[in-house]
Amino acid sequence: KAVDDVSLNIRQGQTLGVVGESGSGKSLTALAIAGLLPRGVDARGAVEFNGTNLLDLSPRAMRGVRAKEIGFVFQDPLAALNPTMTVGAQVGEARRGRFAGESRRDRRGGVIEALESVQVPDPDLRADQYPHEFSGGMRQRAMIAMAMVAKPELLIADEPTTALDVTTQAQVLGLMRNLQSQTG
Repeated sequence: KAVDDVSLNIRQGQTLGVVGESGSGKSLTALAIAGLLPRGVDARGAVEFNGTNLLDLSPRAMRGVRAKEIGFVFQDPLAALNPTMTVGAQVGEARRGRFAGESRRDRRGGVIEALESVQVPDPDLRADQYPHEFSGGMRQRAMIAMAMVAKPELLIADEPTTALDVTTQAQVLGLMRNLQSQTG
């Protein structure tokens, strides 16, 4: 067992940090909550969110929860972002889960707004760029924008400042604190 007997409780507006040594199961715990465990790895017990045990949901139903209610910021944005799609297209796909019927124009506006909210400079231009054209800190901001664009109730961030310099780490953490205070 990678992780055994974990119990976490978080309320709206709270921040919870999980601390442990490398290999202790922090990332697997986060992935289990979001229903993103790799094949061959499974979670047992209960992951209760808004009165529903997420472990009882079908993969399709869990995708719906992730699309609308749970945002996830991956540890390595370069690996998580699709190199063949523009950043704006990827943020737009994340938005589509919550706002399925909106027009392309409205979706584009939502993408620009999401990039602005994470302090991406010149978001209209940057939305048409590819991940390799962003710095590490900018890629992490794009990941946060993707996670927040659907206005989720819960944001899970798996070591969101890994591989960033100290100044950029402080900026990303400050950005996340600001988004939390703005959105609850």
